Amino acid sequence: MNKKPVTMLRVIHIFIIIILHVTILTYSLSLSIPPAKASPSKLQREIISLYIRLVRLSEEGIDTREPVNLLSEALELLNNEDNASIIKAQKIVSKVREAVEKLEAEKPSIIISKNLSKYGTAAAIASIPVLFYLLFPRIYLELWYKTRRKWVVEK
Repeated sequence: MNKKPVTMLRVIHIFIIIILHVTILTYSLSLSIPPAKASPSKLQREIISLYIRLVRLSEEGIDTREPVNLLSEALELLNNEDNASIIKAQKIVSKVREAVEKLEAEKPSIIISKNLSKYGTAAAIASIPVLFYLLFPRIYLELWYKTRRKWVVEK
């Protein structure tokens, strides 16, 4: 019963995951794959799992643009069919894995700081009318008194 609303970001992430699955499926089913390149399938599965973890972090409100861009670069390198590109892609994936683990470790503090800033701003904005109600009459009377205290009343 406690369903999250479907947001455009979530739809985009699901669409990208589907595209990744289709790309990997067509890549693995193509006949032009030499037998020596069996390792990219492991790498592709790892890219998908890292992307899913990044989607979950993004849903929590954590900025994951840089690791996602790196994963995209790794996928582009995997589309090349030379060993140098695969090695470079493996290095990029290991960097992304470290970044994801770091973000997952920092997730509670990031969420707390974002919530504090969000609710602190809301509280500050909500307190403006109350402060105006309490302080404006006092300030107005003080200014009124200062401007008129030298006045002389004539009979």
